[in-house]
Amino acid sequence: LAPGIYYLSSSLEIKHPNQVILGLGYATLIGPSDGSPCIYIPPHITGIRIAGVMLEATVLSRDEHSPIDKTTSLLQWGDPSINDPGNETNPGCLIDVFARVGGASLERGVS
Repeated sequence: LAPGIYYLSSSLEIKHPNQVILGLGYATLIGPSDGSPCIYIPPHITGIRIAGVMLEATVLSRDEHSPIDKTTSLLQWGDPSINDPGNETNPGCLIDVFARVGGASLERGVS
């Protein structure tokens, strides 16, 4: 990823083993407004490397009939309902990955 701010409309989903997401100049990924994570790694995908990125929370959007009452994350690695012990010979890793809530925007409310 080149330096910059990326507004995501959906999660970046890692689908292949040994895939690398490398941010140059701390590329900033701003999460989707539905509360899904910036990056999602499904279970049983091994050897993932994520480095040099800033994950930033977004302003969540909702309609008046569906209040936001769920916990969300900026990065989801695996699925809590699926047993995945990982692979000790090909582990994944996070290097220089930062999370930010609030960010540069002055908008702090839920729209």
